[in-house]
Amino acid sequence: MTVGRPMSEDVSAGYVRRDVSSERTGHEAQRYGPPLGRLMLAIIFLVSGLAKIADFGGSLQYMVQHGMPLPELLLVGAIIVEIVGGLSLLLGYQTRWGAVLLALFLIPVTLVFHAFWQYTGMEATMQMANFLKNVAIMGGLVYVASFGPGAIALDEKRRERVSEPGAPGVPRAAAGLGI
Repeated sequence: MTVGRPMSEDVSAGYVRRDVSSERTGHEAQRYGPPLGRLMLAIIFLVSGLAKIADFGGSLQYMVQHGMPLPELLLVGAIIVEIVGGLSLLLGYQTRWGAVLLALFLIPVTLVFHAFWQYTGMEATMQMANFLKNVAIMGGLVYVASFGPGAIALDEKRRERVSEPGAPGVPRAAAGLGI
């Protein structure tokens, strides 16, 4: 038997036995990792959107302090984007679009509200941490947009239903295309 190989050979017994424990762990990580990651990404947007609703006046004042034009309209827009995008990630429904929407939303938010270069001392350090946190979140969103929601998602359930030949409302020609 060779150390580090996934298969062990026992020639005297006349069979080759595969070590599937690492394969099973890898499969479980691939199955449960993406929805866990989506949940972790979704939480920050859902909590933020709900907090804006709970303290609409304070959120509005914060936007005015940062010189936002049309703050009421932008605040309502931010709430909608955060809740709809967060739910999209959480449920795995239209996941790629939700991730793109949130990533694009974060670009101006990060540049306007975490402009660390405008501060000094500890405030600059805090704003830089928030800036980099948002960049990291954007990286996670780009990953989701690129690779999709994973196996446990409404998108995948819909794809399975649509790809079944003869599924209701699905032309037979399109059934094998996964569209």
